[in-house]
Amino acid sequence: MIKDQLLAGLGRTFDTHEHFGYFSEYSPSNSTLTLKDVINGSYMATGNVPADDYDAICTNLAHLVGSSRFESLRGAFRHLYDVDMYPLSPAKMRAIDEKIRAGTGASNHPFTMLKEHGNVDKILMDIPSDKRVRWEHPDAMFTIRLDEEIFPFIADRPGIYRVSKAVTKVESFAKARGMALGTLEAFDDAVEQYLASLRPITTAVKIGTAYQRTNHFLLEENDDGAIAGIYKKIAAKEGRVTEHEMRRWGNYVATHLLGFAQVEKMPVQVHTGLASMAETSPMELLDIMEMFSAVTFDLFHGGYPFHHCVPGVLDKRSNARVDLCWMPVLSESATVELLTGLIEMGHAGKVLAYGGDCQCPHGSLGALLLAKELLAGVLARFIDKKRLTFEDALAMGDAMLWATPASVFLK
Repeated sequence: MIKDQLLAGLGRTFDTHEHFGYFSEYSPSNSTLTLKDVINGSYMATGNVPADDYDAICTNLAHLVGSSRFESLRGAFRHLYDVDMYPLSPAKMRAIDEKIRAGTGASNHPFTMLKEHGNVDKILMDIPSDKRVRWEHPDAMFTIRLDEEIFPFIADRPGIYRVSKAVTKVESFAKARGMALGTLEAFDDAVEQYLASLRPITTAVKIGTAYQRTNHFLLEENDDGAIAGIYKKIAAKEGRVTEHEMRRWGNYVATHLLGFAQVEKMPVQVHTGLASMAETSPMELLDIMEMFSAVTFDLFHGGYPFHHCVPGVLDKRSNARVDLCWMPVLSESATVELLTGLIEMGHAGKVLAYGGDCQCPHGSLGALLLAKELLAGVLARFIDKKRLTFEDALAMGDAMLWATPASVFLK
């Protein structure tokens, strides 16, 4: 079968996005995971149940049976342990749990698992800078993320936001160096120094504020003094701002970030689609991508559920790339539809086909197996229609999995 031949022929893979250990103390060298950890780290919550309550785990998983995320993790367990988690049963959950605990105590197990079972050679990790030391590895690369500086607010009511009292990464950096942050100029200087300090060990910039605000970023300066006024509230950690002020401040910080990326020739990853939903379509980035035309924009998650516009966005912005990280785990049918449209539009060379985007390697491996299966299926259909030879289809698939992401991140 052509699909199976393609699957067997696909080569090494570039993992464009992982956040192992982002929200926890999970470490590749001293953590033993449980089945509950793996399920929770694969976008399927088990609820507040004991890790060895396999009846409760089955009950809490039942509503996800048939979903793409369930099938993704199911495929990983079949591949790794030769155990099919469906139909659900406490005995199966116990057997899988025992295998997970036995296999995750070894040092560097996430990197080993993805390399040995998925041919993954590079992993771009989105984790806080203070946790990087635990994840240093020859295969690991890192991003800079300043979401809390772009959106240092808490939604109070529609159109009104309170200033957050949380301490940001830039504030922590400045405090450790005795830098005062009382003025906008001092803040700007601290941001520049913070970014410069991370540059030697950083590959990309990441903007994930689609969970808090619109993706419609614009160039923003302090020409009228309004940004300085907003910053006074942020520095004092008190007061409220309007929707307009919130957007202007986020645009201001994003302008700094994109300017830094442009000078340093770094790609910028942007979360698009499923999040706050309002104005998170890739279409919202058309203006800023034109303003920073020298920056490569890596548009995450295929824009889902706004994926229909992605081929058009790539057609209009030569500096845009589409990243399918997380998308197969969200919807297999949408991923197939987007891949088909991208090839039909002649944009196969702008596709980054895989990013695990999970909190654990099992979830990421499942996402990879599913992504490869969907990609092979799409390519096989083009071969069946005599629109691609087998050799060209295989080369196209390999480019999506390795050559294209490598051209973006390995500069």
